[in-house]
Amino acid sequence: MTLKKTPDSKTNGNSKKAVIVGCGNYGKNLAIKLAESGKQVVIIDKNRVALESLSELSVHSDLIVGFLGDATLSDDLKEIEILDTDLFIATTNSDSINALAVQKAKLLFGVDNVICLISDVSKQKLYERLGVKIVNYSEIIIESLIHSSLEN
Repeated sequence: MTLKKTPDSKTNGNSKKAVIVGCGNYGKNLAIKLAESGKQVVIIDKNRVALESLSELSVHSDLIVGFLGDATLSDDLKEIEILDTDLFIATTNSDSINALAVQKAKLLFGVDNVICLISDVSKQKLYERLGVKIVNYSEIIIESLIHSSLEN
């Protein structure tokens, strides 16, 4: 699957796009929510089958584009025109891939708003010092479970 251009007029007057790394459940659902708000979204993933499932999306599919590639490779990031990106979110199941991808986006390509999904809390402070926003899904799940258990 290759990157296709989406007319800027569909993006709420903002020509910048969001890039999501990982086309799993988190990535797809996030793409749908961003597209519902009028944002153009590029999802980059190394898994062709995962990207092909994007064609089944009926909601705002004209704003969601899949790109077969590796978000840790500068050439692939250049090919998706990362310089036209104002939001970069890494949602794979690998902390190291997510961390490397967001660091490249921020430090090499100047994307200000980068978010990294991680499970290893020991690295959270390091990434935050680099200006990376962290979402730790382990903490969120634990907090949700505790909250749900206290409601009974």
